Amino acid sequence: MQEARVRRKGQGPERTCIGCGKADVREHLVRVVVGPDGEVAFDLAGGTFGRGAHVHPSVSCVEKAASKGLSRSFGMAVRCDAASLCQLLVEAADRRIEGLLSSAARSGLVVIGFEAVDTALMREDLALAVVARDAGGCSSSRSIQKAVSEGRAVAWGTKALLASLVCRVEVSVLGIQSAKIGASVLMTCRAADGVRSVSEVR
Repeated sequence: MQEARVRRKGQGPERTCIGCGKADVREHLVRVVVGPDGEVAFDLAGGTFGRGAHVHPSVSCVEKAASKGLSRSFGMAVRCDAASLCQLLVEAADRRIEGLLSSAARSGLVVIGFEAVDTALMREDLALAVVARDAGGCSSSRSIQKAVSEGRAVAWGTKALLASLVCRVEVSVLGIQSAKIGASVLMTCRAADGVRSVSEVR
């Protein structure tokens, strides 16, 4: 009986969201930790030791977590507002994505530039395409539009930021060849987009 609660369709262990109170698979939640001084942080890489709680990366769940969920879960007064908590999540996600893309670049697991990514997408040789938010014409590409509809492309960062991560002058789009890194970038992007202001561009 307990095993049935812990696993849903073989997706792995469940956690309870401190916002809505519903159980969900860990992949659909983000981990939040609170330090002894009450400082809140998001542990997106899963490397922070200590007690943590989980929340859905949605504005409504983060609002409830900020209001009562964090204090109730950690048994201490945790003072933070929803807007600050959302901003912390976006910043943590951006740092995580930067690290993942840098790691992929150092390992030679990236394809750089529109033509190279376009070709790789048509051959289905990429795990994920990352398009700079200020890339303009790239989003009109049929292969990129198809990748977006299939969940194989995300919009993140700027051309200058992508370029800095792969040591180039300017990069509008890059592709990730590693399935593991691609999945992590996609999951982290979705977590940030769940609370990110539509007008915000990093």
